[in-house]
Amino acid sequence: MPDDKTKKTGSEGAEPTQEDGQLANSANDTPDADAQKKESKPTAPEKSPHITRDILIDLMGDSPMTDVYERNDSDFVEGSLCAYLKKEIADKGVTKAMLIELTGINRRFFFDILSCKRHPRRRYVIRFFLALQTPFGRAQRILRACGYAVLFARDRRDAVIIRSIARNHSVDECNEILHKHGLEPI
Repeated sequence: MPDDKTKKTGSEGAEPTQEDGQLANSANDTPDADAQKKESKPTAPEKSPHITRDILIDLMGDSPMTDVYERNDSDFVEGSLCAYLKKEIADKGVTKAMLIELTGINRRFFFDILSCKRHPRRRYVIRFFLALQTPFGRAQRILRACGYAVLFARDRRDAVIIRSIARNHSVDECNEILHKHGLEPI
């Protein structure tokens, strides 16, 4: 890819030098010049889809552990279900009242789960995933991190749940399919 020194410009056809570019920017205080000044400020790097790999690479480097913690603070897992669910709820921007309705979970039980007073069975956690339309991979990671069995594609009931998560079905739609196949509802 050619750099700024070798690009042809407009109708001139001349090759500008770096000085020409600097003179043009200093002579014209245009919005483009302001945008370039803003772009030169350091910005936070975009989140990688490979967060765990990136953290591992950072851990293997020479940085002090406190720096690794600071750089990756928002990516470390909490380990408690209530922390994961609170993060999922905040990310989706759904109200708790709406989520109670979507999950079909008793209101008191719902708030006990979110306050870490109760540790629900796996089927209730899956209700949250369906109601929040949590992507399958993330649902699996949360189940594993919180000590639940992950969904297993070769189990008939789990297969229906996996398909329901993948297709963003509601809790009721998932339960209808489970019932149709003679399987226990969630």
